[in-house]
Amino acid sequence: MYELLWFFGGILTYRLLAFLLNYGYLLIFVKEINMLGMTLLASIVDDLTLIKKLKYKILEESNIDEESIKMFKLSDEQIMEAWKGVAISKFTAVWPKKFHAASTPKTWEEAMTAVNDHYKEQIWK
Repeated sequence: MYELLWFFGGILTYRLLAFLLNYGYLLIFVKEINMLGMTLLASIVDDLTLIKKLKYKILEESNIDEESIKMFKLSDEQIMEAWKGVAISKFTAVWPKKFHAASTPKTWEEAMTAVNDHYKEQIWK
């Protein structure tokens, strides 16, 4: 009789430990994917910043008045800030609720701080 209890106890222990181990690996995977996604968003913003600089340079060479260029810059900055907020909220929304504990950022600044910290950690390894 005791052998049967030990047998089922072993099965229960195995299932519990396997679940915890798999969940731990899954959380590590989710954190890595999360970091790669935030890195991709940061890269997109860098590229868009370069494109905006080229746009302003072309506008200046086209003899467009300074007031119009300032309006373009102001509207571009507002659009960029709105895009950053939407990008982070959509990035957070795609993850299932059980993975929100894997440090999904709430703001753009949090995301960029996490990306910078990740790169600093990689450099000092």
